Amino acid sequence: MKGFLALEDGTVFAGESVGAEGFAFGEAVFTTAMTGYQEIVTDPSFAEQIVTFTAPMVGNYGVEQARSESALPHARAVVMREARGPAWTDWLVQHGLVGLSGADTRTLTLHLRDRGAMRAIAVAGDASVEEAVEAARALGVEEEAVPLSATEVAERCASPRFRSGALFRDGATVQPGRLVRALRDATRGGVGTILNEMAKASNVAVVVEENKVPVRPEVTGACEILGIDPLYVACEGRFVAVVDAASADDALDALRHHPGGEGAAVIGHVKDDPPGLVLLKTGFGGTRIVDVLVGDPLPRIC
Repeated sequence: MKGFLALEDGTVFAGESVGAEGFAFGEAVFTTAMTGYQEIVTDPSFAEQIVTFTAPMVGNYGVEQARSESALPHARAVVMREARGPAWTDWLVQHGLVGLSGADTRTLTLHLRDRGAMRAIAVAGDASVEEAVEAARALGVEEEAVPLSATEVAERCASPRFRSGALFRDGATVQPGRLVRALRDATRGGVGTILNEMAKASNVAVVVEENKVPVRPEVTGACEILGIDPLYVACEGRFVAVVDAASADDALDALRHHPGGEGAAVIGHVKDDPPGLVLLKTGFGGTRIVDVLVGDPLPRIC
């Protein structure tokens, strides 16, 4: 079955449908992960997104329920250069995810890198390309509009459908509409990059305490040898959450009760001044600015 991905700027990428039939609206993004495709699709940080994999083949080692980050997928659709199956493609069909194979993911990735994430529609089946592009452009007034605010994404991730990937404990969510102010995936550009983006977007200052940032000893050692700041290293499978100060302990407790969240930590706070900057309180008692990353981020090596 034929399929395609249509971006809001009118660019269209053709492919073959290997997942569920139909269409999916979302924010078109890409991931450079070489492994972990099932984890990515079920990761709450990819909620409401159409994920393009830069890896040349996806699905090589099948699927396993234990690998899922959540009970159900959060991504809306996946776009791949070559999908391997049948376990992976059957899984996509079973979970109602549109999947496209045979797409020119290199050109798509460069396009998104240069122009930024944008609204899109992934189509599996017969459909008018022109109408699909118009539908992608029209997103913003419909119920399924993207991009969503961080609070809206948090509320959806805390619904019964997404409970195992949300701030969830003892059968109840931790009031995400009030608690969560922002959620960001720390894969591309690391923690330092996303904190700078948050600070500039909200015109606030972010203060981080170096000694509270959970970095594994082996990562610290490798960074020292290579001369790399750990704050800019891709951090796959982790996210940064900005929550109300009064609810920080509840959020931390909820995360630590979730499998894989045992190392969650409060690493800093937000204040008014100086707006747009990220400040790091070092282990030696000083303070320095965490600058915006210049050039391309360090590629992730899996």
